Amino acid sequence: MSTSTDLEQLTAQVLALPEASRAQLITALIDSLPHPPDDHSEVWRAEEAERRCQEIADGSVECIPGEEVFRRAREHLRSIHSPVSTELPRRVGNADEEGAIGGTATV
Repeated sequence: MSTSTDLEQLTAQVLALPEASRAQLITALIDSLPHPPDDHSEVWRAEEAERRCQEIADGSVECIPGEEVFRRAREHLRSIHSPVSTELPRRVGNADEEGAIGGTATV
C-alpha cells in the first residue's frame, strides 16, 4: 500500500467481509507480527503480568474499566478518519472485552 487512500479502500473491503472472515484475517495479521521467542514466552508472560500488577499496586498507571478502553478505542478509530483531529492517542495496555488485569486496563 502506497497511500492512505489504498489503506482506506482496503479497510472498507475488510469491514464488508463476514464476521468469520474478519476473525480469520485478524488471526493471520496478529500471527504475522513479531512474538516473544517460544522458549521464553511463558517466562515473558509471567514477568509482564508481574510488572503490570506492580504498576497498578504502586499507582504508576491509571486504571480504567475495560468498557471505557473500548469506548476510547472506537472514538480514536473514528477520529483518525477525520482531517480535523490533531490529538494523539494515549497508550492503552492490552485489554480484552472485560479489560486487563482485574477488569482494568492501563493508560
